[in-house]
Amino acid sequence: MSIMRLPLDRPVTTVMLFLSIGLLGLISYTRIPQELFPSMEYP
Repeated sequence: MSIMRLPLDRPVTTVMLFLSIGLLGLISYTRIPQELFPSMEYP
């Protein structure tokens, strides 16, 4: 199965894959400790 054919044949699988990647990204972003963010100085 071609990489371009998979999303066309299985659109629900593709949507679920992207939603799960986004959800994992949001969860990991909220769990980053404050010390790991770079220090910022506002003008």
